[in-house]
Amino acid sequence: MVLELTYQLTDNLFLSSDYAYRKTENKTTNEDVAEVPKHIVHAMIDYSITPKWFLNSEVFYTADTPREVGDAREKIDNYAVVNISTAYKVTDGLEGMLAVRNLFDKEYVSPSNANPVNDYPMEGLNIYAELKYRF
Repeated sequence: MVLELTYQLTDNLFLSSDYAYRKTENKTTNEDVAEVPKHIVHAMIDYSITPKWFLNSEVFYTADTPREVGDAREKIDNYAVVNISTAYKVTDGLEGMLAVRNLFDKEYVSPSNANPVNDYPMEGLNIYAELKYRF
């Protein structure tokens, strides 16, 4: 099941969110499929400061990711990650962007199937810069 809401609050402000509930089941064992989160939420705000200057903020939330039956490792923690970015359109063909991902340096993992034994640690706070030219 997926729910999606979008709303143009003003000419300059756009809000968007979506929620996905996934019930995945192994037909042989009747158990939940491991490593597939049941709840995923994404919320985003886009703001046009001027026709050339843009801000974006987004939150990703993941919850209830089951382990394989018999996997004795600790439960996979729910997590939320916040990203922000800004972009500036210099000309019709030239645009610059600066993004901060995982703004609050949240420690979280992507699950592994116990081979290797540990889950995969995801990136902490990181900064990206991009310069695009289209011709």
